[in-house]
Amino acid sequence: MVKIAERPIIHSPNSTPTPQQIVSTLPKTCLMRLSGPSFLVGLLLSIMLAAPLRTQAQDFEKTVLRNNMDRIFREANKLSYNAGIGVAVMNSDYRGGVDNSLVQKVKIKGYGPTITAGLMYQFSPYVGAMTTLEYARIRGDQPATLEEDCSYCADLVSGTGSVTVHLASRPTLARLYERTFRGKILLVPYLKGGVGFLGYKVKSYNGEQEALPARKYPAVAFVIPVGGGLRARISERISLATEVTLNMPSTDYLDNRQAEGNILGANDKYVSVSLKAFYTPRR
Repeated sequence: MVKIAERPIIHSPNSTPTPQQIVSTLPKTCLMRLSGPSFLVGLLLSIMLAAPLRTQAQDFEKTVLRNNMDRIFREANKLSYNAGIGVAVMNSDYRGGVDNSLVQKVKIKGYGPTITAGLMYQFSPYVGAMTTLEYARIRGDQPATLEEDCSYCADLVSGTGSVTVHLASRPTLARLYERTFRGKILLVPYLKGGVGFLGYKVKSYNGEQEALPARKYPAVAFVIPVGGGLRARISERISLATEVTLNMPSTDYLDNRQAEGNILGANDKYVSVSLKAFYTPRR
């Protein structure tokens, strides 16, 4: 009888063996003897053993990240720059008909492109501050089949400061602030709310003729932005985020018209949907 020396299987906490790796550690003579049903039984056992090992490795990694999150955050660069593009939809005083589709109502109320740029600083792993400069050009067009043939074009420039809150676990936030990127896309949702100023200039038209201004332009108003987003870290320096913001100004003249009947109150409001890129430089 030939005595076969056993080979120890060593698993590091950060790596989980695959069934092929477990089978490869068996001596060749064992593999020669394991054929047919015996080989299938052995392969099944190796898969059953690999699943708990993988779970243990993941739990170990989460524990390490949770325990070291404060240190990781202290060593991280807490300042990041961001820029983005998107689209804004106005809740103006222009009215759509009952039979209009959603797309037609959006065109009547007003919509247009937006460009944003800003800074974000983290005071803690969960709470940060964001400053945002945004430009939007919004156009609305009410056809003559409704009330009268009229349209408007609004140029909006806002500067706001907001408090941000990350909604994630300690291990997830530790991976967000780690200096090295592990190669797996990380998703972190967040909420924001703040206050700022809005400068606006509006022109409106009755048919082809420019209408009289409802007030003196350009003008300035307060604005309250509230919203949230989903941030995805895709490399050591770059993160992408989709963000939705409801902007609530203290004026009803963003469409050069003052009227009742807006969906969200008397004043004009607009929603910005943007795609942002965050860049975090080396500390």
